[in-house]
Amino acid sequence: MGDMPSARAHALLDLRRRRAGVAALAVLLVSGVALFATTRVELFALLAAALLAYLAVPSWVGVAPRFPVPSLGREMVDRLVGFAVPAIGAMLLYTVWTKGRVEQLSAVPVLLVGAAAFAVYRWRYLNAALEQVRGEGRGMPFLARLWRHYLGYVTALAVGLGAAFAVGTAQMMFALVAFGSAFFVVKLAIDFALPQPPLAPRPLSATMLTLALMSPIWFAVPWGASVTVALALMETAAETAFADALCANAMVAVYVGVATVAVFAALTVVALVMELATGEG
Repeated sequence: MGDMPSARAHALLDLRRRRAGVAALAVLLVSGVALFATTRVELFALLAAALLAYLAVPSWVGVAPRFPVPSLGREMVDRLVGFAVPAIGAMLLYTVWTKGRVEQLSAVPVLLVGAAAFAVYRWRYLNAALEQVRGEGRGMPFLARLWRHYLGYVTALAVGLGAAFAVGTAQMMFALVAFGSAFFVVKLAIDFALPQPPLAPRPLSATMLTLALMSPIWFAVPWGASVTVALALMETAAETAFADALCANAMVAVYVGVATVAVFAALTVVALVMELATGEG
């Protein structure tokens, strides 16, 4: 057990957490506005990367501690109401706006499973935050984090693809639901079995710069691969081989990779601007 942080240290941690949330939300909103204003296909990758970054930032910066830590059921209800419901509403509006087919709504079950998984992650973050308040936090070397990180993604992709092919890729809706559900469950199980603590407390701009430097290998590769595989499954049918669909969507991985680096660079700039404008946090 380490030394219990001082009241000033707690205040700085809370300030950085709030700023991290504001920065991630601002980048996400700007990405969404840019997509809807221009309708450029490339900006789908930017919006996807910004959404993934918004969900990932709490695991690295931490969340505000709460005592007592709410039950897992309460946290799951809060996340489902706070994330899944608005996301489903936005999907419905997008379907109407683009006059798309109702098959696009096949992603709704995946969103629900994803929101439930995020609720479990959030609940774990709350427990980690309470440990940090008590001075029980610990670090972890980069390589130890890296193999855990990739083990989760590789295993989740493999099991997800197995589930999709077991259901049958000719039924795109069911295959996508099977892939997404299996992916989230396996990734969650591995992350819980091999947890990674948040980064050591530092000014938010320094933390975001670290994430930006890590982003090409840490986020761009697994996120690009995951999005590409999901899109390939959506295009795979009885007359289209999965390998052909994967090759056709290969550039998506590049778009998502570049967008991911751009998103974390933007988060670093926003964090630095907030610190310069209001004082170091």
